[in-house]
Amino acid sequence: MNTRINSIYPNYFPIKVIGKNDPGFADDVFSVLDSNENSLEYSYDEPTLSKSGKYISLSLNINILSREHFDKIYKLLYDHPKVSFVL
Repeated sequence: MNTRINSIYPNYFPIKVIGKNDPGFADDVFSVLDSNENSLEYSYDEPTLSKSGKYISLSLNINILSREHFDKIYKLLYDHPKVSFVL
């Protein structure tokens, strides 16, 4: 195991979640973060609409405990049907 990589955890990581503009998008993202034994600490900025209004993005800062934890959270967000991109 690479100790240099492991030394960056735990830490807050910025993650941007993008999906089609839907009034419940942010609540759906929060539901993913608050479910499945996650017990995540996170903060977020107000959702932002694209210029065309077709997409909405949510910028999050999530306390990630390990690389495995990061991969799990990323997959949970990416697999949600309303999420188009996770950056």
